Amino acid sequence: MSSTFSYLRGRAVVLSSATVLLAALHVASANAAAVNNYNIAPAPLKSVLDHLAGQAGLSLSPSSVSLAGLSSQGVKGSQLSVEQALAQALEGTGIEATLSGGRITLSEAPVAAAAAAEDDAVAAAAPAADDASAAGATSLSTITVVGKGLAPEGTEPNTNYTARSSTAATRLNLAMKETPQSITTITTQQVKDQNFNTLEDVLNYTPGMTVVASGPNGAGNMNIYSRTFPVRAISMDGVPGSTFLLSGGFQGRVSAQDPFLYEKMEIIRGSTGLTAGSGDPSASLNFTRKHPYRDRQLSGQIKYGKWGRKRGELDVSVPWMDEHLRSRLAVFGDDGGQWLGNADRKSYGVSFITDADIDDNNSVSVGVTHYKVKLDGVGPHGITRYSQLEDSRAIEDVPEYRRGLQKGGFPSTVVMPTTTGMRNVNNATPWSATNRSYTNLFATYDHFFDNGWDFKVSYNYADNKDDQKYGEMGTTFYFPNPADNVASYSYRHRDSRNYVNNVDANLSGSFELLDNDQDFVVGYNYYRTQHREFTGYPTQSAGGIAVWNTQFGFVCQELNNCQQHDPTYISNGRGISLTDWNNGIYPSEPDGMDTPYYKTGTVWTQKGPYFATHWRLIPRTHLIFGGRWTEQTYGDPKESCLNGIDASECNPNQQYYESSDSDIKTGFLPYGALVVELTKDINAYYSYAESYIENDNSGDNRYEDGSFRPPIRGVTNEGGLKAGFFNNRLNASIAHFDIMQKDFPDLDDDSVSNGYHAHGWELTLAGEITPEWRVSAGYVKQQQSPPNMQTFNRMLDDNNNSYASPREQFVLFSTYDVLPELTVGGGMRWRKGAEGEWVPPTANVDTAADVMKQKPYSVYDAMVRWRMTQQLALQLNVNNIFDKTYYSHENSYISGAPRNATLALQYNL
Repeated sequence: MSSTFSYLRGRAVVLSSATVLLAALHVASANAAAVNNYNIAPAPLKSVLDHLAGQAGLSLSPSSVSLAGLSSQGVKGSQLSVEQALAQALEGTGIEATLSGGRITLSEAPVAAAAAAEDDAVAAAAPAADDASAAGATSLSTITVVGKGLAPEGTEPNTNYTARSSTAATRLNLAMKETPQSITTITTQQVKDQNFNTLEDVLNYTPGMTVVASGPNGAGNMNIYSRTFPVRAISMDGVPGSTFLLSGGFQGRVSAQDPFLYEKMEIIRGSTGLTAGSGDPSASLNFTRKHPYRDRQLSGQIKYGKWGRKRGELDVSVPWMDEHLRSRLAVFGDDGGQWLGNADRKSYGVSFITDADIDDNNSVSVGVTHYKVKLDGVGPHGITRYSQLEDSRAIEDVPEYRRGLQKGGFPSTVVMPTTTGMRNVNNATPWSATNRSYTNLFATYDHFFDNGWDFKVSYNYADNKDDQKYGEMGTTFYFPNPADNVASYSYRHRDSRNYVNNVDANLSGSFELLDNDQDFVVGYNYYRTQHREFTGYPTQSAGGIAVWNTQFGFVCQELNNCQQHDPTYISNGRGISLTDWNNGIYPSEPDGMDTPYYKTGTVWTQKGPYFATHWRLIPRTHLIFGGRWTEQTYGDPKESCLNGIDASECNPNQQYYESSDSDIKTGFLPYGALVVELTKDINAYYSYAESYIENDNSGDNRYEDGSFRPPIRGVTNEGGLKAGFFNNRLNASIAHFDIMQKDFPDLDDDSVSNGYHAHGWELTLAGEITPEWRVSAGYVKQQQSPPNMQTFNRMLDDNNNSYASPREQFVLFSTYDVLPELTVGGGMRWRKGAEGEWVPPTANVDTAADVMKQKPYSVYDAMVRWRMTQQLALQLNVNNIFDKTYYSHENSYISGAPRNATLALQYNL
C-alpha cells in the first residue's frame, strides 16, 4: 500500500510541478510584447511574407489569389510590431493584411486604396498599423492567399535551441505545440555552443535517447535506443530512407556522422510508420541539410583541444541573381589523438547545395554531402568487463588470487571482474584501421500551383563504404594477474558497401471547408538498398569461455583447440601474453588480410503510398489523421568469387533460400491524433501511431520453407500537454506514452501474441526564456516489460533497466548572455543506474556480483564565449568537469571521455 501511495505521489509531484511551470510561462508569454527586429532583403513578395511570418511565429492563410510578379522592398527595423512589419512588406503592392488567431490573411485592396498606397505608402505605414491594431479586421472583400503554413525555417541562421515548426512527424507543416508527438530539435546554435562533433555527442544530450557504444566513436559498434527499443529509422530532409543512407555496414549503424554537416537534427519519439516506414516504436532521426540562406552569411572557427585535436570549419552562404539563385558551402576537417593510447582519428566533410527559383512557381535544389573518417590503432570493442575461466585443477594448484572464487566442484568456472582501473588502455594492435566514407547526392523539384498547392519530387543517392580490420586482445577474457598474465586475442576484416536509391513524390496543400483551412498531403515513397559484403579474409575468433589446459599448462581460448605453445602469439587458440603486449610486442597483421575470397550482394526495397490530413472542423480543435501502406522486399543473397578462387571452394557453406514469396506487406499503418487548444499557448493532445519491423528475433526472419514471417507491429499511444510560448520561441511538453508490440511470435509454435511493453513519462523544455537566456532540458522515466519468458530468452532487444533502457534520465544545457560581449553556459546529464543482462550460467558465485552494473552517474559540462569584436569571438568548452568514470556498455571496458577542454576562435560576418 505504501509503495502504491509513493508511486502515485511521485507522479502527482511531477504533474503538478510541470503544470505550475507551464502556467508561469503562459503568463510570461502573454505579457511579452510581440515585437521583433527585422532585416529582410528585397525579394519576391511571397518570399518576404514567408520570411516575415516565420520570424513572427505566424502562419499565412491559404487561398487562390496569385502573388506572381509582385515584389517587396523587404522589411528593416528594430522592435517592430507585426503590423508595422507587414506595412513595410506590402508597401506599393496593392495587397492588404489582417491578423486573426495567429494567422495573416491577405486581401486585394480596392483600386483607389492601391493607388493611394503607391503614392504615399511610407507616410501611411505607421498609422495604418495602429489603425489595424485598433479596428481589427477590415471588412473588405477578403480573398485569402496561399502560404505554406508556417514559413519554412532555414532562411536565416537559427540562434535558438528549438524550431517553431516541423514536418518530420506527420509530413504536415505544424507548429511544435500542434505536433501530436514528442519531438526534439538540435539546432546549429546548440551544436556550436556545446561543441558537438559526433552524432553520439548530440544524442547524449537529447531527452529520451540512449547510446550503447562498445568502442571508440567511429570504430566501435554504436547502437541507439529510445523508449527502450532500438532506433532504425532515418530520414533526410524529411524523406525516409533507412539507416543505410548514412552507413556502409550490414546493420546500418550511423555512429560516425558529424553534426556540422546539417542545419538541424530532429528526433521524433514513438512509432513513426507514417513518415519513416519500417522501424521500432522507438524514434526516427531526421537530418536537415544545410540549404542556402536568403542573405549572405559567413562563419568559421578554428579549434584546438586535448589530445592534440585540431579542427577547422567554414560555412558560407551566398545569394546570386537577386536571391533567385543561392549556394552554400560547408566544409570541415579535424585531426588528432584520443584518450586511448596510440589512437589517432582524422576526418573531413563537405556539403555543397544550390537552390534556384526558376520562376515564381518552380524551384529546384541540388547538392552533395561527402564525409570521410579514418581511425588508426583502434578496434570496435573494449576489454571485457568480466572474464570466465574454467580450471579443473585441484584447489592447491590454482593461483591463490583465484581460490576464493572457485566454490563449486570441478571443473569449476570463475567469473572475475576487470579491475585494471586504466581508462586509456588500448586493446587494439597498431595495424588496426577503420575507414568510413559516405557520399550522398540529392535533387529536389518543387512546383507551386497558383491555387497554393505544392508538388515536390525528391531523389537521394548514397554510396557508402565501411572498411575495418583489427586485432584485439581481451575482448573475451582478460587475466592481468602475474599468476595468469593472459588475455584472449582475435582478428578480423570487415568490408562492406551500401548503395541507396530513394525517390519520394508528394502533393500538399489546403482547402477551405466550414470556414476553416484544412491541410492535406499525399505521396509515394520508394527506396532500394544494394548491400555488398566482401568476405573470406583470415579470421580468428576470441572464443567463448577460457580454459586452463592441464596437459600443456596454459590458458586456451577454446577447449578443443589447445595445442602446445607456439611463439607466434596466434598460438592455435592460446591466449596472448600480456607481458609482451605491455612491452609493445604485438601480433603482426596476418597474411591475406587485404585479399577477400568472395563477395555477397543483397537487395532490399521498401515502397508504398502515404497520406496525412489536418482538419479544423470545430473551433480550437485539430484532428490529424493519416497512414501508410508499405511493402518490403528482400532479394536472395548472390555470391561472386574473387581473386581466382574456385566457386566450389570460396564459400561452400553459403545458404540459399528456395524461391518464395519475398514480400513483407504491413497492411495499413494508421496515424491519428486529436489536439485541443486550451489557451493561446497551451494545447492538450492524444495520438495513436504504428510502425513495423521484420520478424528477426530468432536470428532468421523466414520460416523453414523460405517464406517471410509476418512483421511485428509497434503501437504507440501518447498523450499530454504541449506549449509554445513567446511566439513559439520556447517549446515545452509533458507526455505519457504506452507502447505495445503486436503480432509478436512464439518461435516454438509460430503463434503470435503481444510482445514487449513499455510505458513512461517525458518532460521537455527548449528555446528562449528571454532573448538572452536559452535552454534545452528533458526528463524521462520509463519501464519495459518483456513477453512471456519462453520467448524472451531468445530475444535480441534489451530488457528493463538495461544499459539500453535506463529507468530514468535527465539532461540540461543552458546559456545566458551576461553582457552583450559575454555568454556563459553549462549543462549536465544524469542517468539512473543500469544492470547488464548477461549472467554466466555456470558461475558458482553470487549472481548479483555477476551482473555488470553501472551506478547512477552525472556528467557536467561548461562553456564561455567572449566576443572580442563584432566578428571575432573566443569560446572555451570544458567537458566532464569532475572527470567522472562511467560505462555505456555492459561488457566493454571503454569509459566515457575523461575531462577535456577545447578552445575555439570563431568568426561571423
